[in-house]
Amino acid sequence: MSISAAQSAARAASQRHTRARLTATAVAVVAGVIFGGVVTPMPARAASVASNAPEVVTFTESSSWTVPQGVSSVSVSVTGGGGGKEVDGHAVGGSGGIISGAFAVEPGNRLYFQIGGAGGSGRDEGGGYSAGGHGGGSGFDGSNGAGGGGSTGVTVIDGESTQLMVLAAGGGGGGGYGGRGGDADVDNAEGGESDAGRLGRGDHGSVGGKGDSSSTGSGGGGGGGGLLPPNVPEDAGLGGGAGGGADSFSTGGGGGGGTSWTDPAVADVVSTPSVAYPGASGSVTLTYFAVPETTISVAPSSVLTAGLGSSIIVDAVVVSSSGATPTGAVKMVMVYPVAGVQLLSGTLDAAGKVTLEFTVEDIGLETVNLVFTPADATAYQSSVSADFQIVKQWAGPLPDDALAPGVSSQGDTVIPANGPPDSVPVSRLAESGVDVRPEVLLATGALLVGIVLFFGSKVRRRRSVHGRR
Repeated sequence: MSISAAQSAARAASQRHTRARLTATAVAVVAGVIFGGVVTPMPARAASVASNAPEVVTFTESSSWTVPQGVSSVSVSVTGGGGGKEVDGHAVGGSGGIISGAFAVEPGNRLYFQIGGAGGSGRDEGGGYSAGGHGGGSGFDGSNGAGGGGSTGVTVIDGESTQLMVLAAGGGGGGGYGGRGGDADVDNAEGGESDAGRLGRGDHGSVGGKGDSSSTGSGGGGGGGGLLPPNVPEDAGLGGGAGGGADSFSTGGGGGGGTSWTDPAVADVVSTPSVAYPGASGSVTLTYFAVPETTISVAPSSVLTAGLGSSIIVDAVVVSSSGATPTGAVKMVMVYPVAGVQLLSGTLDAAGKVTLEFTVEDIGLETVNLVFTPADATAYQSSVSADFQIVKQWAGPLPDDALAPGVSSQGDTVIPANGPPDSVPVSRLAESGVDVRPEVLLATGALLVGIVLFFGSKVRRRRSVHGRR
């Protein structure tokens, strides 16, 4: 295949870049030689770790996770902390919410999981993204209310910015001797002989409301932690659950559950209330798929030489970590001297191989690499080979009939007319960038002859003057 227009433009730029550095000696050497091409293969540079099957990880403690290469989205199932059971076991706490969904991420993002704790039987609230409410105290022969469960939050950290994506609310705590705590996202707390805490009242923002205390009766259960977004009224039905009531000489009311929340960017959202175990801590189950990595191998493994008009052939094979044969295209891209110029391209065959071929038309040193672009970016990662060089070197003298008048060749040397007695060796001028078209060579030779004759006449004239003296 002949060099494309893009190749020709890139090579012309390469020649202009290097031609300015030619010396008179280098030009003299150029006058009588042809060249070959050399391809020096290098080890391949592969993409990052990947898998061909979904990965599932469960987090039961607050922690962070960094998105690996090849991952563009994640799915999460988030469970809030359950409300505590009243210490004497008369009233159980409400269940934490379960929220699932999927959202986009980028490699290098960090996901932070704040796990909601279960409410305690001894009035203690569960911690988390937003804490549950403290259980109410009691007097005489009453019983304390249990604490509400904390919410579980999933936050994406991208550099300096953070964004909460999913929050599963906590359940309300059970009332002393009284009512059951409310489940997250469900207004079902029981009051016993006192008022039950309501779902997501928001009286205390995102945290659960504290259960009422009674000096003559039992305490109310603490509300579950939730989320009250900014600029949302407290009575909008969002936020932490309200604490249970505690009337005199009465059993305590259960705390209300909190309300869960998802960012608008989260897709496929499903809320599953009342299935988490009361009194259990929250969790996050993360599912992700890493697109399989690919690796490019370049051949030949030995030096390839080619003269003017001959072909340079580069074979490449792309393999996948999944074992399947990738589909897509491979292009050769210049790195030096003109970065980013696409020289050649080809499509992988059924075996994942491609042959790139071009005709040698000029000289110079080019650093290039091969870039694989998959046909389906969700099936394979792209990859880039290591840089390698295409070196165009002088391979021997041109025939005498191709040289300028007065310039001859002898073996691997070029002898300008009226030149020095020692011939000029034909060196490897990989970076010269000189155009070796015959008409240019002839012009170069004529220029050399003119220079030599001019200085020769100067020397003869000077010797003549000295002779007359």
